[in-house]
Amino acid sequence: MNELRAIIANWKELAGEGRRSVLLTLVDVVGSSCRRPGARMLADEEGWLAGHIGGGCLEGDLLEHARAVLEDGDSKIVTYDLSESGELAWGLGIGCPGTIMVLVEPFDETLVGRFESIAFQEEALVPVTVFQAGDEAPWGVGDRRVIRSDGSIDLPLPEGMSPEAIGETARQVLEARKTVVREFGEAPSGFRALVEYLAPPLKLMVFGAGQDTTALLVLAADLGWETTVVDPGSVVEARRRVPETVRVINAEPADVMDDLTIDDRTAVVMLSHQFQRDRALLEYLSRTRVPYVGLIGAYARRDALLSALAPDRLDDLEGRLHAPIGLDIGGEGPEEIALSIAAEITAVFNGRSGGFLRDGRDSIHGRLDNEDNLEDEAPSS
Repeated sequence: MNELRAIIANWKELAGEGRRSVLLTLVDVVGSSCRRPGARMLADEEGWLAGHIGGGCLEGDLLEHARAVLEDGDSKIVTYDLSESGELAWGLGIGCPGTIMVLVEPFDETLVGRFESIAFQEEALVPVTVFQAGDEAPWGVGDRRVIRSDGSIDLPLPEGMSPEAIGETARQVLEARKTVVREFGEAPSGFRALVEYLAPPLKLMVFGAGQDTTALLVLAADLGWETTVVDPGSVVEARRRVPETVRVINAEPADVMDDLTIDDRTAVVMLSHQFQRDRALLEYLSRTRVPYVGLIGAYARRDALLSALAPDRLDDLEGRLHAPIGLDIGGEGPEEIALSIAAEITAVFNGRSGGFLRDGRDSIHGRLDNEDNLEDEAPSS
């Protein structure tokens, strides 16, 4: 939801200056593209941009469509064929051979209000956005509904339309944590829709405020993570570079653990370098559902800590504990260590291994297939 929050903030800035704007959403991809469905961009009548859809190669042409939508007020679908022959026709040669569809619509107060109600929720949501519809379909291009995690829908469905098909797809999307494109029904009443998985920003819980903490806090802020630091000292607050968005709790972890929200969208990073504190914290975390626990320090320290835990606590941490913390990039300084940690956390929550892309042979972003069985792709964490 970070990109959506940034777009809303940019819209408010533009609106405050009396400037109208357009929202552009990538709704479908066949083949490869720089971004995947759900990517968004904001454009105004003067050509100002926020976000991106085509990595810079399509934005110029999309601006012309944005101006046309501002002129007549009607939403539209723009299609680009970026296959090998299409690239030559466009003179782009961008190296992402695919066909993409972009929904271009006026970003007015009503639509902003709907997205604002989505972007600042503390639960995962599934917006369903129609981008193709038959002549007798109950939806029009740009119509959308939002399905909550409890299955409820934010607005009534069109008359005579059953919520079962959309509700089941939304359930699968929530379980698989994956955005898909789906076709519902058949012509002339069928329609195609982008069914998105939108989750709240990742929560980073850092225990300890050593010399290696500040760089991680700065990087986490840039990534839009909601970050909390727990440390009995006040060293974090004394550092000028710590972002204002970071919540600092000056207390022993054991005194505040029950007051903290640690769930399946939380990454815990242990930087305290204090053995007994870390042992107690690992024991506590083993009883939670936190999917990522990162522990700084050498292999010998990790082994000593784990040997101090009961066997059942070790079993509960299996697959969730990353110690030593971070990807193996050879980093030594605080900034490089922070990069290693943030990259590993990102990989874990995206279900990736963190290896070299050059060693892969499949789609970089993962396949987008209308026939995907989402139930087979639900993450284990």
